[in-house]
Amino acid sequence: MKFFITIIGIIAVFHLNQKFTWPFSVSGPAPVVHIHKTQAQLSSKMETDTNAPASESAKIVQSPNLTLKLAFMADTRLFPYDIECHIQEKTIELKGVVSREEEKALASLITANLISEKDIINNIEVQPALSAKIQGTSDSRLTDLVKQRFANSQTLRETNFEVVTLRGVVSLKGHTRFQVIVLEAAQAAREVPGVIAVNTQNVRLGAEHE
Repeated sequence: MKFFITIIGIIAVFHLNQKFTWPFSVSGPAPVVHIHKTQAQLSSKMETDTNAPASESAKIVQSPNLTLKLAFMADTRLFPYDIECHIQEKTIELKGVVSREEEKALASLITANLISEKDIINNIEVQPALSAKIQGTSDSRLTDLVKQRFANSQTLRETNFEVVTLRGVVSLKGHTRFQVIVLEAAQAAREVPGVIAVNTQNVRLGAEHE
C-alpha cells in the first residue's frame, strides 16, 4: 500500500513540475526577445531623430562683402583690380585703384545692383598709368606660359624660339629648317588663354648661319 502511495506522489510531483516549468522554459523567453527587439528599434529611431535636425539646421554662410568681391572678379573689366568693400550700417565704401573713370563707375553700378538698400561711397582712385602696368604684367605672364608649352615639346625645346608678348600678341623669333615646326609653335602659343594672335614673321627658314 505504501509503495502504491509513493508511486502516486511521484507522478503528482512530476505533473506539477511539468505544469509550472513549461511556460518559463518554452514560451517564457519569447516576450524577452520581443522586448529586446523593440528597444533596438526605438534606439535606432532615436538616433535617426537626433541626426535629422543636425542636417536640416545646416546653414549657408555668406557675407555681402564676399558677394561684392566675387562680382568684381567675375567682370573682365574689374578683374585686374583689387577693390575693397567696407560695409557699414547705412553705407558701402569702395576703395582701390583703377585705370579709367568708366571702371570706377562700373564698380558703383555692380554694388548698387547687389545691395540697393545702402548708400555707396565710391573712393576708388583713377590712375591711367595703371593700365600699362597691368598690361605689361599680363604680357609677361603670357610669355611665361608660352615658353612652358614650348618646353613640353622636344621639337620646340630644341628650336629655342625667342618669345615676346605685347598686348596679347605673341611674336616668335628664331630659325628652323622646317615650316611645320613654325606651325607647331604657333599652335602651341595659340592654346594659351589670353593670347589673341601669334606673329611668326621673324622666324627664318633655314640653318642658323644661312
